[in-house]
Amino acid sequence: VKVKQPFIGSVERSLHDKNNDTISVKDFGAKGDGITDDTQALQNWLNALSSKVSGFIPSGNYIFKQTLRKPDTTVITGCGSSSMLTYAGTATDIDLLDFGVSSKNTDKWVLKNFLVNSDTKMTSGYAMHFRRFSDTFIDKVIAEGMDLQKFNLYHGYFFDGCHEVWLTHFQSYCQGNGISVCGRDGQSNVDLYLSNGYANFCNNGIVIGGGFGGLFIGNGVELLGNANTGLTVDQSLNNQGNREVIISSGCCFDGILSTIYDVLINAPQSPSLQIMIN
Repeated sequence: VKVKQPFIGSVERSLHDKNNDTISVKDFGAKGDGITDDTQALQNWLNALSSKVSGFIPSGNYIFKQTLRKPDTTVITGCGSSSMLTYAGTATDIDLLDFGVSSKNTDKWVLKNFLVNSDTKMTSGYAMHFRRFSDTFIDKVIAEGMDLQKFNLYHGYFFDGCHEVWLTHFQSYCQGNGISVCGRDGQSNVDLYLSNGYANFCNNGIVIGGGFGGLFIGNGVELLGNANTGLTVDQSLNNQGNREVIISSGCCFDGILSTIYDVLINAPQSPSLQIMIN
C-alpha cells in the first residue's frame, strides 16, 4: 500500500515506511479515555521506541498503575498539557516514569509536550526520574503543574547523575522537591540548565543534593511560595561535595511570607562551592 501527502513535492511511500516515522501510544491499544488501564499498552509502546524510532502521545488522559520504564535513548512528543499520563495505582512510594539507567550515560534524549500527574496521593518517589541523561533536551514536560490543583505528586523531576541537560518551560507542583539533582561519578555530574519555568508551592523548589556542579538557574525561572526553601544545597542525595551554582538576574525567588529560606546551604563537604548571582 502506497501513501502520499497532499502537498507539492511530496512523494509516494509505503504505508509501512510511513508508520515507522513515529509510533503512537494508540498503536499499542492505549485508549486515553481517563478510565481504561493503559499500563501495558504504554509499556509496550515504550519498549518499541529507540534512538531511530520516536514516540507520540496524542491528546488524552492515559491511566497507568505501575512505574513506566525506558532505559535507552528515544524521542517522545505529545500535544502539550492535553497529553496526560496519570498514575492511578495503589503504591504510594514509587517513581512514576523511570528513564535511563544508572550504569552508563545515555545521550540525546528529547522529551517534549506532555504532562505527568497522579490521582493517588504519593508519600515518596518522583514524577520523573532521569538517570544518567547526557546531551538531552526536555521542553514543556510538566510535573502536574498548578492548573490541575491536585497536589498528589511527592517529588517532581530528579536529575540523577545527569550531564549537559536542558530543562525548559517546565512546571513542578508537588509536596516535596520540585527539582532534585545530584551527581554520581566523574562521568555524569555536571551542567543542568533551567529556564522559563517554575517549581512553586513545593517544600523545596530546587535541591542540589551532592556531587554536582554547574547548575544554571536561568531567565524566567520562578521559585515561589515553597514552604522550606527556594533553593537548597546539601548532600541529602549523595554524600559528596557540590560545586558551582549560577543564578541569573532573570530568576525570581518569592517566599510570599511563608518560605523559611530563599537559599539554604548545608554542604560541609563542599569547600569549593561557588554561588554566582548575576
